[in-house]
Amino acid sequence: MLRIRKIFNIALIILLLLFSLAFIMLQSPLNPAATSEPNYDSCVYLYIGEHMADGIVPYLDVFEQKGPLIFFINYIGILVGGETGVWAMQILSMSIAMLFCFLVGKKYSNYIVSACATSVIFIFLQLFYETGNFTEEYALPFIFIALYLFLEYLDKNKFEFSNIKLSLIGFTLGCVLMLRPNMIALWIVFCGYIVIHSIVKKEYKFLLRCIAFSILGVVVAVLPFIIYLGLNSALTSFIDQYWFFNLRYSETTWGARIRVAVIFVKPIISLISLSFYVLTTIFEKNKNRKLVYALLFLYSLVNIGLLSMSGRPYFHYAMISLPTFIVPISIIFISVYSWVENMSLNRSCILNFSKVPILVIATLIISINSIYDGLGIIKNTKNDGRSGPIMAGEIIKENTEKDDKITVLGYDCIVFLHADRLSSSKYIYQYPISDVSESIKYEYLEHLIIDSPKIIVATHKIEISSYMPEKYYEYITKNYSMIGTAKEYHIYKLND
Repeated sequence: MLRIRKIFNIALIILLLLFSLAFIMLQSPLNPAATSEPNYDSCVYLYIGEHMADGIVPYLDVFEQKGPLIFFINYIGILVGGETGVWAMQILSMSIAMLFCFLVGKKYSNYIVSACATSVIFIFLQLFYETGNFTEEYALPFIFIALYLFLEYLDKNKFEFSNIKLSLIGFTLGCVLMLRPNMIALWIVFCGYIVIHSIVKKEYKFLLRCIAFSILGVVVAVLPFIIYLGLNSALTSFIDQYWFFNLRYSETTWGARIRVAVIFVKPIISLISLSFYVLTTIFEKNKNRKLVYALLFLYSLVNIGLLSMSGRPYFHYAMISLPTFIVPISIIFISVYSWVENMSLNRSCILNFSKVPILVIATLIISINSIYDGLGIIKNTKNDGRSGPIMAGEIIKENTEKDDKITVLGYDCIVFLHADRLSSSKYIYQYPISDVSESIKYEYLEHLIIDSPKIIVATHKIEISSYMPEKYYEYITKNYSMIGTAKEYHIYKLND
């Protein structure tokens, strides 16, 4: 009976984890069964990844302020199997994140409880996922790995913490930096603690070892990208777009930042986690546990602060808050599990046999609202009929040669993917970057005259007459003619 129960429990837990993974991954429009379009950011990464094989160099040939790792992830995925290959990269990334989320949770519970807590967290990811293929999604495995290592550092004799693990902490930091620089709250808090604690305790030799091997890990992660960009004369453009432009992108009022921070704190799972950290930091008697909870609480606050820097309430930013949830949810779940286990003592074997199914059912009930919303998103990945971008792509293909270049006004990079044509400008989208630097818009318009793309695509949202100053509007009306419409798209062709 015990062996049957164990096999049953393991099978149930595996099914729950697989359900959670499939639930999120089927919300991606890159899955083979989907017919909906990827989100705007995803289209940019897919475009760059697809054309890197043709010699396109990020930052030099295409303006983009994200780190280079996101482009290489899409490039590798497309080499493997087109958009389905990128979906496979999403699955790999999410699987690693789930594994280390489970391992972190297991430190504070058991494998059954940790699996249920992991499932709850990744089902709640639906709130922030927004169809995926974002930098935040690919940052999750690196953050979870680093969190696991930092907690292991606090749990064990730190002097036995190996150089490989220290290097791995640096490597994960380097990888996250090569995605987006404001996702490093975990390293700011925990590395800051290690430095301060080591100085207070006068453990200078240990601190130097930590710094040396962590830096080694960062260098191993970052150096290949620096070499690639340097060899392709794109290093200066990278620094300008990734660093200086992002600083301008983050300029906003403190009121806007606070409003965005409140939005990111509002989800119930975030409120529960923050409340847990406040209470345990105050009332926990075990000094080591108290330290862990205090650091995790500080990490949560710094993370929310960094996510809110730009004052833009994009929900996918909050995807990287997931690692802050696993410890509180695991401890709450283990308390419930222990209560059920105590009830089962001296009771019928049926109750004892049922405690894992009860916990699994409770997991699904807790997550029911997110499951309902997520199933609606999955259903919407299957659109009936042809979309505007597909129709626009067909018109463009009929009226251009493979080597002809086109341009799209605004931010609908999906048109490039369906038309299978290169952009005539490095600004494959102009919004929201032209809101940060108006010179981008005028540089784009000047090159529109110089490069004379074969096709110009506008949408109902961005009419040519309202988008352009008179000089550029006159040039378009004189040299281009509308050749068709595709739902929201107006398509103009260069006159012969």
